[in-house]
Amino acid sequence: TAYKLAEKAQVLQPVQDHSEEAENPISTKTGPSGADIMKTCIEATKKIASLSRSEAFNVIRMLKEENRMSGIVLDILISQDALGAATFIVENLTCASDVVSGSSHCQDSSAATMDQGAVVDRLRVHRRRIISSNKLSLRNRMICQDNRQSNGPLQVRQSSLEQVQHKSELCKLLIEDRSLSEDARQCISRCLYDLTDGKDIKDISMGEASLLIQAYALLILQVGIGAGSTGGSGSKFVEDTMSSILRLFQIFENPPDSVLPAESSRDNVYQLALCATITACYKFPPIGDTKGPFMGGPAVTACFDCLQYLLTESVPSMKSAVFESRIVGFIIHRDLSNFLEILHKIIHNNNSIDRASCQYDEELSGLGNMCLWLSLKIEDNKLKAIHRKGVSPEFIVEDPTSIIDTMRRANTLQTNNELDSLVQTIFCDPSFCKRMSLHPSIVNFVRESVDMLLRRPLPHIPLVLPLSLEHLARSMSREDVEKDHDGLIQFSLQLLYSMMFLDCESKSPFTIDPRLLPLKETLEMLGSKCVEDNNQRSGMMLLFESLKGLISNHCPDITRSMAKTTLICQKVGEPSDEMKKDYISPTLVCDAIRSCFCDGVVSNETAGMRAESMFKLCQAVNPCSEIDVAVVRAILTDSNSQPKFINYSALVKDPLVILKAKAAVWKCRGTRRIMLRVLQNLMKANEAEVMKYSTTDQVAKEFLTSRDAIIVRCLLFVCQSGFLLEETGRENSTPSHCVMSTNLIRSVVTQRLGIVATLIKQNLADITLDWLVEFIPESFFDSPILLNILLDRGSLSP
Repeated sequence: TAYKLAEKAQVLQPVQDHSEEAENPISTKTGPSGADIMKTCIEATKKIASLSRSEAFNVIRMLKEENRMSGIVLDILISQDALGAATFIVENLTCASDVVSGSSHCQDSSAATMDQGAVVDRLRVHRRRIISSNKLSLRNRMICQDNRQSNGPLQVRQSSLEQVQHKSELCKLLIEDRSLSEDARQCISRCLYDLTDGKDIKDISMGEASLLIQAYALLILQVGIGAGSTGGSGSKFVEDTMSSILRLFQIFENPPDSVLPAESSRDNVYQLALCATITACYKFPPIGDTKGPFMGGPAVTACFDCLQYLLTESVPSMKSAVFESRIVGFIIHRDLSNFLEILHKIIHNNNSIDRASCQYDEELSGLGNMCLWLSLKIEDNKLKAIHRKGVSPEFIVEDPTSIIDTMRRANTLQTNNELDSLVQTIFCDPSFCKRMSLHPSIVNFVRESVDMLLRRPLPHIPLVLPLSLEHLARSMSREDVEKDHDGLIQFSLQLLYSMMFLDCESKSPFTIDPRLLPLKETLEMLGSKCVEDNNQRSGMMLLFESLKGLISNHCPDITRSMAKTTLICQKVGEPSDEMKKDYISPTLVCDAIRSCFCDGVVSNETAGMRAESMFKLCQAVNPCSEIDVAVVRAILTDSNSQPKFINYSALVKDPLVILKAKAAVWKCRGTRRIMLRVLQNLMKANEAEVMKYSTTDQVAKEFLTSRDAIIVRCLLFVCQSGFLLEETGRENSTPSHCVMSTNLIRSVVTQRLGIVATLIKQNLADITLDWLVEFIPESFFDSPILLNILLDRGSLSP
């Protein structure tokens, strides 16, 4: 309590002195200052901790709970518990990085640029107002201030400031207190030596090694190496720690490159050790502060021996080999910004660190000198061989991060050709695609491959051409996908590549027509696989989300229909096993539709019902585009003519072609319902295309209104003229109109205001107008427009 009050007194002391001098210039100060009280508290705490080991840990526990005296806590831990000291260093020095990375994402631009000094100034101004308005003692003023800060925005600002100060307090103490920083570095150096001194591989704990190496890396990254000659600073410290890390990895037995496992328990330790060694090298003045010729010495030799062994002989798995390839790629290409960012992320164990928080000129300069020093020590061919190992297909499918960095840096035609071959190899192998879907960087891999293509000079020819993608789609069947989904993932990857290329180069002649592909079915099957996987951050889930976003952008009607289909499936249920077993192709549906009009039969209701049932079953297991094309060909072809060649793209551009169906199709109930379902699908797709490619929304609305007016006029004609009257087979029976046709008219009239007025102005027949008023109550939505037309004399004349 005394230490906390002394801290506040030290902050308020300048303000108090200023106010007292203004009131009484010849007054003298009496009593101890806040700094003296804090010093006394620290000495008393040290004496209590020195009584016994249990008292020392009680002091540590209380100080941790109060978030005070971090330096005293670390000093006690160094003498009592070395591993506890390493843990305390990691906890406190990584917390500072969390504040930096979190503030850049959570604050707005003005708050993000506000420095700590500005916040302190505001607090001092507010405190000065409080002090000037209250003639109380120092303790009562602080108590009053605490009460006033219990509410209001000042409490938020001060708590945020205290949080930042606390999380960076240990780092500031280590920088300011040379003795404490040397003790901390010497403690970590001693622990690393004890970890490997005379021990076998079975006696080494991976968790302890990871903790010590991370604490070592954080110390040299945030505090520095020091300039002394003891075991806790300078060249002696670097030499001892590098030798300990080298001995640690020489104890491990590493498998040959031909039999590397996908992952290993030593991956985390290896990545930390490699980043820590690189950090020590560029922080060490003989390496980081020199551009050549570089100085020698035992410490420099130890740095090179450790780094060379880690890069050439100590890779425990394919995952570590890919990480090693990334590091070597940064060194070869001098990619310093990304190099420094990955070092900070690994050392702080925080992937949310942004690049701006760790880009300092002195660090980039030291890292560049280190890359130059290592390039002079190791031959370029060896470095390139290490880098190429991580970008081979066998390693890419386990972890594509190295080739992602390589594609991002690609700028020469030769490099691009090599990378194109690698990407093409992945896309053409279903097993490679399946293994890559397990990694969360799969979407970044596809995106970087597209970006690499777009950076080249024209023409941009994609790796996945439209015809090859359509051929792959036709070769897949639902039965094959349910047995083994390798082909589904391969098709999804190529589809994602083509959709991304379409999104960037919509006018290229090599873009796909997405409506010719089974987009809805692909999303449904990918979604079911993601539900089985039950991992929100898996590669397959990210692949599904990316595909769904691109399809929503280019074909929004498909994603909307998926949502409706999901609700229907929840009520009706999925198709039964018997339905899936009896596979019905679109060709069989066409034959069933044609059989309704054979032998001169004008309306065969039994055959029509059978054709409609087959159409529903076919929809459950076949792409919508294939079924719609097959149905339109069947209904537009009679027995005396050859089937018409129609593709889905043409139908989407002109859905009105389906209205050319002969009267027999309208008279048969089953074929009529099939035709209206296909018409609804084509209308939705056509609307999405019109809204996407029209110059303005007004032009799109006028076009769609004209299209719907033609559809409604045709449906009104066949409805009122008796084409769609249902024959009951009884004399004097009251005919009933087709419910599906009537509902379609009502839906269009509701959606497009002004259609009824347009039809009336086009001299609609009286009998048709009577039917419209009787069966379509939504026509009265256009009553304001109709009143304006009636008030305009002569507006109804042809």
